Amino acid sequence: MIRALLLSFFLLAACASKAPLAPVSVKAERHVGPLHHLLTPEVTTFLWAQPKVLAESPAVLSLWRAMVEQDHEQAFAQRTGVDPLQVTEFVVAEVSPGGYVVLARGAFDADDVVKRAGQRIAVLDVTSDAPSVRREGLRGDGRYAYASLDSHAVLAAKDAPPELIGGILARTRDPKSPSAFDAADAEALESAHAGAPLMVFQLAPIAFQPGTPIALLFSRQRALALAVRPVGAQLAVAADLRGEFPPGAEHNFRTLVHSMGQAPFGASLGLSQVADEMGVRADEQGVLLTANLESTAIEGALKLMFAKEMRAFFE
Repeated sequence: MIRALLLSFFLLAACASKAPLAPVSVKAERHVGPLHHLLTPEVTTFLWAQPKVLAESPAVLSLWRAMVEQDHEQAFAQRTGVDPLQVTEFVVAEVSPGGYVVLARGAFDADDVVKRAGQRIAVLDVTSDAPSVRREGLRGDGRYAYASLDSHAVLAAKDAPPELIGGILARTRDPKSPSAFDAADAEALESAHAGAPLMVFQLAPIAFQPGTPIALLFSRQRALALAVRPVGAQLAVAADLRGEFPPGAEHNFRTLVHSMGQAPFGASLGLSQVADEMGVRADEQGVLLTANLESTAIEGALKLMFAKEMRAFFE
């Protein structure tokens, strides 16, 4: 028996040495770089995060569980092929009215994720597999679009302007085309808070009612970033406002935060206490506000704000 197995082995080896092996098809890996740099100039406000890094913090995971039930999360992962807490890069921007654009990267096959999503579109009117896999059409409450950005990154959008989706896809092929990060202070804000696993960017001046005190305070503000880092049971938050601010801005901002703390939502975040304890630094670049928030103190506020939207997203 052993001799027969050995003979069979050598015969197979001899045949293999004479017959060429069939070529194995392997998809070339593509990588388009940081996802938020794909956003086009009309996107001035967006969130960038590293969910996998954030999920390592018990405090952040507790906040997540307050908004997303574990069974919904698991069902979403099984249906889409994307585990939310294993996503390494996540970008989301709201588009008017009531739509959004999401860019996500993770250890998944982007083409497969897009094809799965396309199967849930009721009226499919865009189907393309080159130069990227793309599916678009109507489903239930709106128009949905999905596209692979590179081997492990996808775009998902609801009721987004076609020119925005087209612009983002164009930047995957031509990184020199116009970008949201062409805005003044964008790269400086990103560099100043490198390492923060969650940032909110506002790359345009904030508009307030003309003539009001807050409008005067922000009259020469150009851009801002909100950076969040988990530190134990707390969240270290930095609000970095770039622009020119009047003398005494430190006092004005402390007064502003204290005033916000008098409102019901501000009170739920403990902003009155934050106003007294936060750090305020003003220089030629702008104003930097820093504070630590107890994650347990903001859990209820986040659940009130986002639980309904998160539930709809994961169902």
